[in-house]
Amino acid sequence: FLVRAHVQHDYAVGYYSGCMNAAFVAGQAISSIIWVALSERCGRRSVLLSCLLLTSGCLVIFGAAPTLLIAVITRFAQGLASGTSVVGKAYVADVTDATNEDSA
Repeated sequence: FLVRAHVQHDYAVGYYSGCMNAAFVAGQAISSIIWVALSERCGRRSVLLSCLLLTSGCLVIFGAAPTLLIAVITRFAQGLASGTSVVGKAYVADVTDATNEDSA
């Protein structure tokens, strides 16, 4: 709905939607290793909470974006702030030991 309101032709909706999703993935790929390194230094819980707060702020700005360019930039910033998946996996790896590990 956001893209359709900002483009003139319906055939461009898929292209710009893909650009927004690609911007998120690019931001996530760039910043994921930084978030893990920061969580090693500062602690997993504080990094998880800051990532959630930053991602929520980016989502609010994305929802209120007046132009498509601002929406794409905000989506990229949301990808930069989304370190919760990699930090969460590192957190699970920290708390998992032989007693609670699955044997497949």
